[in-house]
Amino acid sequence: MVSTSKANRDISNAPDYSGDINMNPVGLRLVGETEEERANIQTTIVSEVLNAKKSGRTVVLMFDLDHTVGEYQPGKNSGISKDTEADQYFVDISDAGIVIAFNTGRPACFVKERYPLTASKIGFSQHLAISTENGARIRLPDHKEVSFAVDHIEELRKIASEQASLHQGTVVELEKENTVTLSLAKTFNRDAAYSHYMEFFLRLSPSFGDFSIISGVSQTDCYIELVNPQTNKGVASDIIYDHFDPRRNGLLKCFGDSAADVPMKVSTRRRGGVAVGIGPKACTGNSSVLLASPCEVREVLKNIRLGL
Repeated sequence: MVSTSKANRDISNAPDYSGDINMNPVGLRLVGETEEERANIQTTIVSEVLNAKKSGRTVVLMFDLDHTVGEYQPGKNSGISKDTEADQYFVDISDAGIVIAFNTGRPACFVKERYPLTASKIGFSQHLAISTENGARIRLPDHKEVSFAVDHIEELRKIASEQASLHQGTVVELEKENTVTLSLAKTFNRDAAYSHYMEFFLRLSPSFGDFSIISGVSQTDCYIELVNPQTNKGVASDIIYDHFDPRRNGLLKCFGDSAADVPMKVSTRRRGGVAVGIGPKACTGNSSVLLASPCEVREVLKNIRLGL
């Protein structure tokens, strides 16, 4: 479960990416709930991408990373192994003229270590973009960058570090440049710690201007992140799509596994694109269709590369 809480003053001027119930009415059966349907979805995605590329249309493929492209250790952003296979897929596909965009909650250092070939081309390639820290830092071609740092970030980091010491196993993700994140993946008595931190930071917000709290809880991960309320994965998606597809006539497809990806999916679907949910239906709100796992996403990438 991932949730976003607004802290302090009204930000009604910010776009709403919370999702539209009409996109996925309650009880609606999504295509992709059977193995046969998912095989057809993979074939359709590959075919549409290759046909659009051949016809000269802009194609943008946007990916969350955790549990979408691969399985990673929660809260660990450095000292990680390379994903050589997916890294090569991303490079080869983008070199062929199809836009690859990452839209992740992870910091830039994670992408640099996990996908070094792709990361080395960001800013130089005309067909690569990356949004990290849930939309807080966006890098585009020609070294263009958009950042949304949370206010009073150094003071908040100090407070977060003090709070982390209260519950054994909690750590502050210091690799993040524009947000403040507490990782509770290895926290002792996690539920109690999570409740304490949420209550504390919601009370703290009036003293520190404007920030939103993004929180995620699952069997394997738990985090609380203080972010600039003017951004999220939907804002980042719009910025990236506006750069590559300003006329809004391109082929857009995004891939994401959790509620944190709903803003990205809403942005994509509002522009006529397809939002591919990864994993159980319960985790794939506002998706157009479903795939079962990162393995099926990687199969799509492999077959796109083979077809180029």
